[in-house]
This record gives sequence, structure tokens and C-alpha cells, in this order.
Amino acid sequence: MLIPFNASWVGKAGVLMFILSKVVRGEGDKAAPSHSHSFDAGAAWALFALQATALGYHAHGMTGVDFDRARIALDVPEGFRIEAAAAIGRRDAPERLPEGLRERERPSDRKPVNEIAFAGGFPEAWLPK
Repeated sequence: MLIPFNASWVGKAGVLMFILSKVVRGEGDKAAPSHSHSFDAGAAWALFALQATALGYHAHGMTGVDFDRARIALDVPEGFRIEAAAAIGRRDAPERLPEGLRERERPSDRKPVNEIAFAGGFPEAWLPK
């Protein structure tokens, strides 16, 4: 259900889980679209990942998923959205990874906060050109 790249390194994870959200809140004539379903699922995932780390595990979320195939394989009903997948397990030695993945096992560069957060109105520089 993962794309080949993700499947190539996640095979020995202790857990492969899928994060879903319910796109409607309420039932029957009280049902209404949930504006925050993806946000809520992301918040739950973040706390799950932090707890896994606190317990000595490594948690890696990914959207490299064949979503249509996963929906069928997991028998996900209408009204739910597959948001992402996550592998949870113990971190292994990088030399046990396929060669093409070894060099990726280093901290990634992150954008400075001033490139992703701002005060006031939406920055003109961020508007599509």
C-alpha cells in the first residue's frame, strides 16, 4: 500500500499504521462537514509521534501511499479520509538500509522560522506569481 520508495525501508518496522479522519461530524440530519478533520488527525499524529519518541521508539509519518489501494485493502468506509501512514519501530543502524537510503540518514536542513511564520497580514512575497 506504500509507494515503492517507502516500502523499501519500512519493511522491518514494528508497526505500520494508517491515520484516518472522519470528514463528517454528527449523524443523521445533524450531520455536517467537519472543517477540522485533517487538522485534528494531524494533531493526534503529532502527539502519538511524541509519545513514541518518549518511549524510545522512532515514528516516521509519510504520505507516500497508494491511497486508492489502501482504501480497498483496509476496507475504509465512505466518510473517512486516509491522511497518511506511519511506521513505528526501533531505529536501526544506517548501514542496514539499502545503499540509496543511507546518505539520507542525517538531520535535514530546516527553513528558518522567519520563512514560515509572520506577523500581520499575509506576506505579498508568498502570493503566487
